[in-house]
Amino acid sequence: MKLTRFLSALLAMLLLIGSVLVLPTAAADTDAKDGEEEEEEEETINYLSRKFATEEEKLATMKCMVTSADGRYSLYADSTSGEVVWRDNLLEQNVFSNPYDMNTVSRGSSSSIKSKLMSQVIVNYMDNGKEKTFNSYTEACLRGQIKVKNIKNGIRVEYSIGREETRRLVPKMIEKSRFEKQILVNLEVNPFAYNKVYYFYELKDPDDPELTSSMLKEMQATFKITQKMAVYVFDPTAADREIAMVEGYIMEYCPKYTYDELDYDHTLTEFTGTDKAPALFKMALEYYLEDGTLRVRFPVNGLRFDDTTYTLTNIQILPYFGCGAHDYNGTMFFPDGSGALVRFEDFAGQGGRTVTTYVYGQDYAFYEISGAHQEVCRLPAYGIIENYAVSESVLEAVQLPDGTWDAKFVDVFTYQDLGFFAVIEEGESIARISSETGGRTSHFDTIYTTIIPRQRDSYDISEAISAADSAQLTVVSKRKYTGNYTIRYTMLNDKNYAEERGVSEDKYYPTTYMGMVNIYRDYLERRGILKRLTKDDVQENIPLYIETFGAVETTKKILSFPVNVRVPLTTFEDLKTMTAQLNEAGIENINYKLTGYFNGGLTSAVPYNANVEDSVGGNDGFRDFVSWASERNIGVYPDFDFVWASSEANTIFTGLNNRAHIARSMNSKYARFREYDPAYQMYRMRLMLAISPSCYSYFLNTFTKNYSKLNPTGISVSTLGQYLNSDFDKDDPYNREDAKNFTVETLQALKDLYGSVMTESGNFYSLPYADHILNVPLDSSEYLNMSVTVPFMGMVLHGYVNFAGMPMNRAGDISYQILRAIENGAACYFQLSYENVSELKEKMSQYYSVSFDIWLEDLIEAYNTLNNALKDLQTKIIVDYELVKGERVLTAEELAQLEAEQAKIDAEKQAQEGEEGPEEPEEPEEPEEPAEPEQPEEPSEPDENGEEDDEDDEDAPKPIHEDEEETSRTTVDNDRIVKVTYEGGTYFILNYNNFTVRVEGKEIGPYGFVRVN
Repeated sequence: MKLTRFLSALLAMLLLIGSVLVLPTAAADTDAKDGEEEEEEEETINYLSRKFATEEEKLATMKCMVTSADGRYSLYADSTSGEVVWRDNLLEQNVFSNPYDMNTVSRGSSSSIKSKLMSQVIVNYMDNGKEKTFNSYTEACLRGQIKVKNIKNGIRVEYSIGREETRRLVPKMIEKSRFEKQILVNLEVNPFAYNKVYYFYELKDPDDPELTSSMLKEMQATFKITQKMAVYVFDPTAADREIAMVEGYIMEYCPKYTYDELDYDHTLTEFTGTDKAPALFKMALEYYLEDGTLRVRFPVNGLRFDDTTYTLTNIQILPYFGCGAHDYNGTMFFPDGSGALVRFEDFAGQGGRTVTTYVYGQDYAFYEISGAHQEVCRLPAYGIIENYAVSESVLEAVQLPDGTWDAKFVDVFTYQDLGFFAVIEEGESIARISSETGGRTSHFDTIYTTIIPRQRDSYDISEAISAADSAQLTVVSKRKYTGNYTIRYTMLNDKNYAEERGVSEDKYYPTTYMGMVNIYRDYLERRGILKRLTKDDVQENIPLYIETFGAVETTKKILSFPVNVRVPLTTFEDLKTMTAQLNEAGIENINYKLTGYFNGGLTSAVPYNANVEDSVGGNDGFRDFVSWASERNIGVYPDFDFVWASSEANTIFTGLNNRAHIARSMNSKYARFREYDPAYQMYRMRLMLAISPSCYSYFLNTFTKNYSKLNPTGISVSTLGQYLNSDFDKDDPYNREDAKNFTVETLQALKDLYGSVMTESGNFYSLPYADHILNVPLDSSEYLNMSVTVPFMGMVLHGYVNFAGMPMNRAGDISYQILRAIENGAACYFQLSYENVSELKEKMSQYYSVSFDIWLEDLIEAYNTLNNALKDLQTKIIVDYELVKGERVLTAEELAQLEAEQAKIDAEKQAQEGEEGPEEPEEPEEPEEPAEPEQPEEPSEPDENGEEDDEDDEDAPKPIHEDEEETSRTTVDNDRIVKVTYEGGTYFILNYNNFTVRVEGKEIGPYGFVRVN
């Protein structure tokens, strides 16, 4: 292809050599003129209409502000619009803060949509109870209120979003003659504007002959200035948009009427303004080139606005950074549960859709919690890839009809991939991530971060004020986050571009889903958050996690009197028996999570004391079991809850003081746990109170003194890695970032004290301290607005930390759960109880099927399946992931059904032909004159793929293979066949269909898999 272009260009140059001799001068003149035009255009550019044919054309209107020390990356900026371009100079690829091709792609979009696309910051706030939105293009760029400055290794873009001038250039009261001479006379050139302005003014003239004495007295009482002069009064009921309209006409047609003139008129008429200051938000974005990445920082301490008048809701940061157009293919990675992909083509041409997830899930200190159940975002990261067209003008030689040759420029389109992967480094706990498909509205797909510097809540006060209808009150927390929001972007580059330029694979990340996984793994490893497992860190077989239940309180009749007693569900002797049975089946790598063994059983008190329940064996029984388990290399992890306190089990004697230790909502009520009820589609209260994160250390200090006496070898703190709550106590408030810091301090202390820590879910901040993580999400929420679930979290964790998904005996289908475990590289996890299971079900209905005896055979089978698949891959990372096609393998019944359907179709066709009868013979055609023999056609040249061009024969009949129809009906391409490859080349093909498929010549049963070494 390149050789052809070169020869064409060379031929054209030879043909036009005469004219080429004078081209330099012409070209120089043209370049000079173009430069003058560009310089002039930069000042008067219309961002909502000007089209840029190429990235280079857009880049030419911007200024290179800074280049990295190695010369690889540069930052360009537009000082007027605030746009920024992050350029890879080596690979010649650019990531734009706003789409440069907006006016080409967003065909027919309104100016308001384009204004959003041109914005780097979108502010949402409340004004007198009404939601309002400012974007940086309309409220800063068009007002000339953006400044771009150089800082060390980067640039700072400062925004004043809103009206900097607190007053409107609209006289609210003006002397009659001045109004007529200063304003009305100038408006006469535009009768429409004249009438619009005049409409909002009313003349108050004491010399008006039509005024009665009473009317005059009333006017002078209301407008005392009329005792001295006649004035025009502006309509006090005019809306903001009407005032803005009048101001616009005065500014346009009365250029000599300034703010000084306005002050003079108000002083003359003794008018005192009561207008409130308009909404104005001052902030900055800082861009830094660091270690081959782009770090974007939003310093919250630089945020300025009138918080006595306006309530800040949230701020969208770089909402269209690196966005992709619907015209092309592309993919967004959305961190929902295990992870999900959103393909551009799946939602092109549809209405705009937005899906949002709160990082680390719900904050239960809020009174208002709404929304459907969804998987939680555990890792604050996201990304996007676009496959877009790039045009290039190529000089080609063409032969004219008269046989002469000429040359012309032809636009040749090629496609390249580009994207980024983003990690929220600071402030992520009070942020959310949104995936937005623009559909027919903007034609762009994007994914971005929304920050919430000032946390607010709404609650119903109708009961307190005896109102019939709901009355919502919005309250803002006194504790304001004053740190930074930081997002680190890593560029994804086109592999072909890299190969053409001789760039080695270790110098860039490819534009694939695996490229995103590799970026995040490298990021976590470089910062010491994750560390690769070695052979010394794992056993020969994968771990089996069993959560067992200790004691539960129930009612027994003793001498006919009901008495509350705690009955054992699994004693320490039972655990030894369970272990022996598992050992007989060849399962030795066992880790027990002990739930409900301490401080009151399953309904336990806060971790202040550490008393083992007598019914399960007491303190001595625990010490003995830990010693016995250590000899057999069995993990023992008693679980303690530092996040939630049972309102049933805790009293002042358990170390809990509600007033001092329980977190508060903004309405001063105790914060409670709420669980989503799918039947009622709402959140319901549970009898669990949220412990203030600031009190974790209080409980930990006393707890560790007692727990350490039991000689433990590990500890489980499941809720510390799963939940994160604020505390809006009026006297001592803490936001969610504060809560994260308190949680990290607690996890660090537990790691130092007990060596091995187990937790659940795996929120990002818990990863450096956890040796075992249970209930890691292996699925996404399966939203209709998502394309497919991917094992992002599992692929990041596998080979670095031992983890498991949900308990298999609580899954709807164990076969499905086993596939998810292999896909993610997860271990086997069961929740089991040895005795008194009926008592457990009566007390806690969610544990409806946890009997060890019933599940033993299924457990052994599931464990052996996973162990045989993964035991030699425990230290290997996942290096590739694909969604592949397959062929459905039909059963005998399905084949017979297909044959019957085909026979029916053939019979109907024959019957139809019989009804039409035999065709009438055609009349013989008159003989034509013999035609000249046709010259044999030259064979067509093969295209660049090595295939011949059959355009001329597209109407000719094509041979139909016998199995073509069957193959088309049996091909499976539904994103339910997965190929996942581990380090070293071993891969699995997983079939999530409920029928057998054939892939790579291998038959895979429904919800089955094959391993290929």
